[in-house]
Amino acid sequence: MSRRLLRVLIVLLALFFAISSTFAQTVVSRTRVGNFPEGSAYVSTGTLAGNIVVLDGQDVFAFPLVKPRKGPGFAKAFDLKRLPIVGHPNGVAYIPQDKTFVFTEGWSPTTLFLSDATGKSLGTITVQYLNGWLPTWIEGIAYIPPDSPIYPDHFVTAAMLQPPGNPNDVRLEVIARDGTVVNEIHPAYPWNPSEPLNWDGDGLGGVEFLPGGTLLCGISSNLVEYTFAGAIVRVVPLDWGWMEGITRLPGGSFAGVGYQVGMVTFFDANLNRTPTLDRSYLFAPGLNDFPSFAWNLDAHRYLMRLNYVPVTGFYDPGVWAMPSTLETSSELFGFPQVGFPNRGQYRDVTYMPDEHLMAILYRQDFSEGPLPPCGPPDCRPPHPDIHLYDSFGNLVNIIHISEVTYPNRNNIPGQLTYIPSLRQFVVRKANPDGTPTPYALFVSRDTGAVVRQLDLTDAGITNGFASVTYFNDGVDKLLFAASRQRMAATGLGGVLLREFDPSTTLGILYFMNFMNNAHFSVGADPGTFATMNAGEFIVFQLAATKKKKK
Repeated sequence: MSRRLLRVLIVLLALFFAISSTFAQTVVSRTRVGNFPEGSAYVSTGTLAGNIVVLDGQDVFAFPLVKPRKGPGFAKAFDLKRLPIVGHPNGVAYIPQDKTFVFTEGWSPTTLFLSDATGKSLGTITVQYLNGWLPTWIEGIAYIPPDSPIYPDHFVTAAMLQPPGNPNDVRLEVIARDGTVVNEIHPAYPWNPSEPLNWDGDGLGGVEFLPGGTLLCGISSNLVEYTFAGAIVRVVPLDWGWMEGITRLPGGSFAGVGYQVGMVTFFDANLNRTPTLDRSYLFAPGLNDFPSFAWNLDAHRYLMRLNYVPVTGFYDPGVWAMPSTLETSSELFGFPQVGFPNRGQYRDVTYMPDEHLMAILYRQDFSEGPLPPCGPPDCRPPHPDIHLYDSFGNLVNIIHISEVTYPNRNNIPGQLTYIPSLRQFVVRKANPDGTPTPYALFVSRDTGAVVRQLDLTDAGITNGFASVTYFNDGVDKLLFAASRQRMAATGLGGVLLREFDPSTTLGILYFMNFMNNAHFSVGADPGTFATMNAGEFIVFQLAATKKKKK
């Protein structure tokens, strides 16, 4: 046998074992069920000239400046799947003379991504920040044209350090075309101009350069105009939250997109609203990324724990239902205030088919103040509870996980699934300070006691997990979201059975806060799973287990 043939055989054998030890996923369906707008820009040259473009999820939609008399009034221009983005695209700008689009991606603050009008990658720009400062997140981006008297042919991005673990630090970065940061702007806090802007609920969203040499920014439920020294020129309140994109149009008027709304909103040159010009591009049933969901085997519908009302985006936590057709959604019930005399935070939802109940992991949330006084019978050490609801939304039982306590209630983990054959829940274990561990806890449905602690180290899950889902393909198993690029299936003993990269095999590019937002569930059909990704509902199937050959 020749050496060349021997090398070929070795490569083929390696591929065989690699394939047999990983999942081969099949995407059953991808359906838009909501909007995820993250930026906007006006295109004045090239094939999309005369359009407002909106970055929504992984897609870029084009809206003609003059609305057509017939048709939806918008069309998908391209998507970002050919760009080397592996996280959350959340800002877009346009360079007219180059006919080039520029995108930011939240988890990659040192990289700007370039594309043409078809979504073809044109490379990247590496951002070099000043004085060793390195943000943890980047948001909107604007382009300053070559004829500007200030910073011509530059970019401006919104960058920030995110707590916890970092100081509140929000900046506007002026970036040259080669990626060098030439100026840092510390914008003033709109409600106390003597203080700098911080991240706590008021981080920067959309950014636009104005010809007078100022910057227009989306901050919480406001548009704020800043000088390049960070001073406030004016504050324009809005009737919705989080202006993710704001764009100046020919003639001086403006258009923008707000978080979750599914609407391009218009303003005149003085930033007065002109609602008669608004364009809806809502994807029914108007859902965004729901933080947690599960399949109700009895009612044949998905259960979704939502923080915001679909379509309107108003804050109103509760549980909603969506049929397998994904065409509609309806509220089942809202959350009451339960437990200590302060608001609570509901986390993962799972379904208990043996009892026909919904189970929701609950934790107290005291992020805005000290622990309030308490008295009997509700003065327990801080720990998570599991609330059980019937199909009518009645709270029928509270399971106290008494053996798991945390000095800081904000760090109580939020991952939950249920194993009917054991009558046990599985939750993620965290350290008292909230940092992750490689352990999953099995909790008795009847007593709330921790039955056992599962060490997932041998399965390669050493830094916690963002989601856990029970499934049975003949044997009880668990599917973990172990990292942004790793899903892992194990037996109930923690033995790794299969693993795969959801970003490459499922095209999932968005986990905003991975440890809180990456949720998977079993699907409507046997053998399927489902997940949400920036307004897109993805149903997928895992290949049958393949045995390794010796």
